Amino acid sequence: MKILITGGAGFIGSTIGSACLDRGIEVVVLDDLSKGRVEFTEGRHFVEGDLGDPVALEKVVANHPDIDAVVHCGAHIVVPESVEQPLDYYENNVSKTLTMVRTLIDLGVHRLLFDSSASIYAPSDDLTVDETSPLAASSPYARTKARRRDALRGRRGDRRAAGAVAALLQPHRLRPADAHRPADPLPLARAGQGSSSATRRASRSPSPAPTGPRPTAPASATTCTCGTSPSRTSRACCASTRWSAAPGTASSTWAPATAPRCASLVTAFEQVTGEPMQVTESGPRPGDVAGCYTRSQRAADLLDWRAERSLEQGIADSLAWAKVRDQRLSA
Repeated sequence: MKILITGGAGFIGSTIGSACLDRGIEVVVLDDLSKGRVEFTEGRHFVEGDLGDPVALEKVVANHPDIDAVVHCGAHIVVPESVEQPLDYYENNVSKTLTMVRTLIDLGVHRLLFDSSASIYAPSDDLTVDETSPLAASSPYARTKARRRDALRGRRGDRRAAGAVAALLQPHRLRPADAHRPADPLPLARAGQGSSSATRRASRSPSPAPTGPRPTAPASATTCTCGTSPSRTSRACCASTRWSAAPGTASSTWAPATAPRCASLVTAFEQVTGEPMQVTESGPRPGDVAGCYTRSQRAADLLDWRAERSLEQGIADSLAWAKVRDQRLSA
């Protein structure tokens, strides 16, 4: 099996790539390295290029005609930046995605999984969302994700591509804290954990949901539909290739069962480090909202996916990686 991952040099994309490699799945990465790092493409076929460039896509498919599916993680994702540069976000996240999909279909690649966002939904009173929640994208970034979702779902009625897209999955807030061994910080480098600092900003908000520090939510599952050996890490790598034999779309939210507040995140950091954490309260960044988290029931029902690792484990792993990051990346 061979998977093409767009944005595969970034955090989520490289984590999925590592999970694929662990299962013997061959990985091809297409990334322009505007945010990702070439170190995170080690052990994969790497092509530096723009996902919206048909020539780059034609080159990838010509060199790898046996690609089984595409995992689309290429996107601009910084909410405040999307407020400042909305046209850039629509061009990259929507226009280039549609160019990519059209080109791939013309080249005979018909299976796609793309990383959406829980931020496209309106949260319930308990601040949770799932696939049935009403759409209410709250920032230019979220609106680009929603428009991309609508466009890809609309392909079901595209006669030119009728029957071409055999499976379309939309995992929301897939976070790869569980896709490495906690005793070894090196796999965090494989997973594209680019930040060298644990510093975050806590924002004051009338809502109990987190608006500053973001939880590192575990991503894990217990079964795999692709026939590869079982493992208890993320299975997004192969779900797109075996999800459905018939044309159609499916959406699945992936996140922990509970979402910690800013105060509980600070407490967790202090428990892990054994030291008090300096906190500066401020208002929200441009485009920030109170936030939400997903109920993830469909992922559990269909893929037996459940979050397993704790917030404290995620913090400990991130801090362990921060200590060796510069050394590992300069090696």
